[in-house]
Amino acid sequence: MSARTLVPVNSALAAGLAALLWCSAATAQTRYPECDHTPSDSDVDAAKGLHKAAEQYYAKARYDRAIQSWNEAYGFDCRAHGLLINIGNAYEKLGETKKAVDAFETYLARTGDSADPTVRDKVANLKELIQRQPQPPAPPSPDPAPVPKPRPKPKPPNGDGGDEGPNPYPWVVVGIGGAVAIAGGVLLGLGIRNENIAASDCPDRKDCDDPDAARLGNQGIAMQRAGAVMLGVGGAAILGGILWFVLDSSSSESAKETTLVPTLSPHFSGLTLSGSF
Repeated sequence: MSARTLVPVNSALAAGLAALLWCSAATAQTRYPECDHTPSDSDVDAAKGLHKAAEQYYAKARYDRAIQSWNEAYGFDCRAHGLLINIGNAYEKLGETKKAVDAFETYLARTGDSADPTVRDKVANLKELIQRQPQPPAPPSPDPAPVPKPRPKPKPPNGDGGDEGPNPYPWVVVGIGGAVAIAGGVLLGLGIRNENIAASDCPDRKDCDDPDAARLGNQGIAMQRAGAVMLGVGGAAILGGILWFVLDSSSSESAKETTLVPTLSPHFSGLTLSGSF
């Protein structure tokens, strides 16, 4: 059953190949088709009109348009082989020597003994010219594609093994601690000043008859306590920030896995040390 199915397929393939070969052979023929009919009077008139138009194009050095018109004229009157000489001359003006030789040789083949003998000499001269012409240089070989350079690997951010500089956050803590300590020192100094003023008005510091002096003295004592607390908190923050920077910049793996965070609260100021395994 498989042999029966292969026979029509092979036949169709052979027919397709034969048609392809026939088309290729037809394409390889000359650009000027053979004259296989007798031109009518209207065909001759059309060819004459196109010939006049081609002569005008030729006189204006529009050789490509002249070739087109003469080809159309030759298509109407395929017995006017002299048009092939005009076509060859126009191709020669354009510098297309091989096409000019093709037109002249077609003219010689179709006119035979009645051909203009000067055309044979022209063909010989043109062929000699073609042989003397230098061959076009071979196209340069394409340059090899450039090898892309490997891109540098992006550096990991600071804290993950990178080396982009020190961590800025410890210094932020130091700055905040310094500001708190300065404010605490100012507050402590104001509290001491107020307490001294109240003590001058009420030396015994007990049962003071001047209520303003008593209030100023109590206020000074409260300010001194708050200032002392702020000094302690600020100092702890400064110390914690410095220790944080030292531990963070250490190259040991244990130091990088350890986190030191300053802890600030109204009741406690210090450092919290945490780590992971």
